Amino acid sequence: MLRSFFFALVALVLCVGFTLADDIKGKIKSVDPDKKVIVVTVDGKDKEITIGDTTKFVNAKDKDLKNGIKNKGIKEGADIVVTCEKKDDKEVVTQVKLGKGK
Repeated sequence: MLRSFFFALVALVLCVGFTLADDIKGKIKSVDPDKKVIVVTVDGKDKEITIGDTTKFVNAKDKDLKNGIKNKGIKEGADIVVTCEKKDDKEVVTQVKLGKGK
């Protein structure tokens, strides 16, 4: 009984650890494709987002966007949802979704 409880607890901790993600929802203020930086305005405050080499870009229907940060839809005033995860004590951008999302 105690062994089952222990393994269930370990499984729960692992699942929660893998699903922790932070979504940043806002409007694009500026884009610098050369530096791989997008500035997003969230609740009146600007947040600089650095894009990694493995960051996935999708539209509101989760379809891949070609050209990543250089896509014509990634522009000033566009609604955006940025998903970040903690990896090795750093915040890493895993996905950029164009549109307000769900």
